[in-house]
Amino acid sequence: MTSVKNQYSLFGLDLAVAGRYFVEGWREAAQWPVFRWMNPRRPVRVLDATGQASVRLGRSAAAVDFKGPVDAVAVELPEDLVLRRSLVLPQLSDADLEAAVALDARGASPFPEADLVWGFSRVASVGGQSLKIESVLSSRALIGRHLDSLAPLLEGCTPEVWAGGSAPIALRGFGDEAPRKGGLGRAATLFLVFLTLVLIALVALTPLLQLREQTLDAIDKNERLLKAAAPQAALRADLMRFNANLDLVGKYVAQYPNALLALDRTGVGLARFGEP
Repeated sequence: MTSVKNQYSLFGLDLAVAGRYFVEGWREAAQWPVFRWMNPRRPVRVLDATGQASVRLGRSAAAVDFKGPVDAVAVELPEDLVLRRSLVLPQLSDADLEAAVALDARGASPFPEADLVWGFSRVASVGGQSLKIESVLSSRALIGRHLDSLAPLLEGCTPEVWAGGSAPIALRGFGDEAPRKGGLGRAATLFLVFLTLVLIALVALTPLLQLREQTLDAIDKNERLLKAAAPQAALRADLMRFNANLDLVGKYVAQYPNALLALDRTGVGLARFGEP
C-alpha cells in the first residue's frame, strides 16, 4: 500500500506540525509578564448577570479601578442561558480548531442551527499533543431578549456577549464587528519589536560573518600561493632526489679501494722488490 506524500514534509520534517508548535509557543509566550506590555489589555465596561457594571482589563473576571474613558462594552450572560462543554482536541490550526468546535456545537446544541451561537477558549495543552477546550452554547433569541432588558444600561452600544467564569468566553456574532482601538498600534508595536530583534540578530552575526569572510579569503590566498610556488617546490624535490642519489653513489664508491692508491702502493712494492 503506497502512502501519500505530505506536501508540507521537508526531509522528513512535518512543516505543518512545526508551524503549529511555533504558533502555540508564541501564544503561550505572549502571556509571560515580560511580553504583556506588547499587547496591553483594553478596558471594558462589563454588565454582569445581575446588571451591575464594572470595568475590567481585557476579557477577565477581575474588576479594576479605571478612571479613563471606556469605549468597549460587554454583557455577561446568566448561567441559565449558557450550556458548557469540555473538549479535548488534537493540536490544530486556528481555522481547523474553530471548525471542529463549530461541528461539535451543532451536534450538541438543543437549539435550531439558525438560532445557535457559540464560543470557545483554550484551557490548556495536554502533553503537547492535545488541547483542552471549553466551549459555550446559547440561543440567539434568548440573548436578544436579555440584551433588550438591559437596553437602558447599554445606551445604544453594541456589546460583546460573554459567558462568565474565571476566564470569560466571548460568543460569536455579538460585537465582533466593532472596531477595537489600539489594534493597529499593537500590530505596529509587534512589527517594530520583530524588526528590532532582526536587527539585533544581524548585529550579533556581523562579526561571525566577517570572520568567515576573512577565513575564506585566507584559504583562497593560500591556494594561490601554493599554485605559484609549485614550480619551485618541484625543483626543490628534484634537488633533494639528486642529493640522495649522490649520497647513494658515494656509499657504493666507498665500498671499493682507491685505484690510485692501490697502483701507487703496487709500484712502490715492485721497486723495493727489484733492489739488490
